[in-house]
Amino acid sequence: MSLPQEVDVLIVGAGPAGLACACSLLANGVPAARLAIADARLEHEGNYSRALVVHAKTLEMMERISCADAVVSAGLPRTHIAFNSLASGPLITYDTSVLNGKTKYPFACVIGQSDTELVLYARLKELLGEGGGGDVHWGQRAESVRETPDGWKVARFQGGEEVRARYVVGADGSHSIVRQAAGIPYPDPYDKTARATGMPADLDHPGKADEVFCLADVRVAYPEHTAEKHLLPKEGVNAYLSPHGPSLWIPFGDNLYRLVGQIMDGQEAPAVPSKEYMQRMLDTRYPSGGITITSLVWSSRFYVKFRLADRYFEEHVPGSPVLDLSSKTGLAIVGDAAHVHSPMGGQGMNLGIRDSIYLGEALAHCLSPQLSTSEARALLKRWSDDRHAAGKRVISLAGGITFFGANSATMVVWLRDWALWLVGCIPGLRSMAVWMLSGLGEKGGVY
Repeated sequence: MSLPQEVDVLIVGAGPAGLACACSLLANGVPAARLAIADARLEHEGNYSRALVVHAKTLEMMERISCADAVVSAGLPRTHIAFNSLASGPLITYDTSVLNGKTKYPFACVIGQSDTELVLYARLKELLGEGGGGDVHWGQRAESVRETPDGWKVARFQGGEEVRARYVVGADGSHSIVRQAAGIPYPDPYDKTARATGMPADLDHPGKADEVFCLADVRVAYPEHTAEKHLLPKEGVNAYLSPHGPSLWIPFGDNLYRLVGQIMDGQEAPAVPSKEYMQRMLDTRYPSGGITITSLVWSSRFYVKFRLADRYFEEHVPGSPVLDLSSKTGLAIVGDAAHVHSPMGGQGMNLGIRDSIYLGEALAHCLSPQLSTSEARALLKRWSDDRHAAGKRVISLAGGITFFGANSATMVVWLRDWALWLVGCIPGLRSMAVWMLSGLGEKGGVY
């Protein structure tokens, strides 16, 4: 399927953020014929999932594009998130029942990123079908974005095709072509590590990574004669803090479990962890009680940085000779193009989806003839400011969790374990922690 020559909105990237933005645009009345979404991948990747949970606030936002129920049906609603220390034992269990009466979704929905994408993709095709048909333009890699004298943007793709658009949305990851075209800086806002640089985030280069993680989906065999209380749980979301680094144990059902471990300095981090590697991780980071990995379904390694774009919207491509300033036009970024950070707390994909649904609403409003160019500009500036503030809060939260979870200094470990235990003993603090993780404390917006 060839790319259209001209649209009102071009979305570059069809991950969770790009798909959510497209669904939001269509749900808010933008004609399917005036929207295009392109992705460099040849098709949706069915089993590659870094993100693992959809929180309450995100589910509330997904109601706006009519796919929250489908996400819940495809996932596993969980009401307990347990934090444990190998040194001190159980520390705190976040019980999401404190959200009862405050949201329709008083739980964390455990679901792989690829499955969340499938739900969003299915909803997108429904909306496109209602608007006359269409699909994601797979296998289309954007190479550049330039601006014409009338203010419209022209995205050039690897095969030589060009698409002219009023607005271009960069949902194209940490190396975002759209962000680079907009000239938006992408610094580390908190300088979390000594290796932080002003360079664009590079998730594939360990020398420039702030954090390294190995993860795998495995099937296991539990020992027959060990008491249940001494074994890893078969449900819930479970975090374990050890001298080897923080790790997660998440049961998916049908004897399938996700292991995630942060790899500390000096530790081996293979590109594709083997079954033996993951078994060593299981034995040293978890109270495994003799649990044996019987098969490795999938495994990977990934690198992350802390990065937050200076802004999420730029009206013009820097240096372009724009002669007509009356056009409604601009470049916006969402998802990893706007922010990357530690997966601790499970916030990244959630934040990107919320950014994108809000942006779809804002762009649909901007395209209305009732809104002037200056009003459209002010609306997108307000969206950018609001979402940048939300991103800054999430990065601060993820950075704090990472520091205390990954620090192996004896005094820090003692203080961390004591502090988490104390939070678990005080209902008000425990409720506040659940509220923060759920995203419900985030400022809403009408665009």
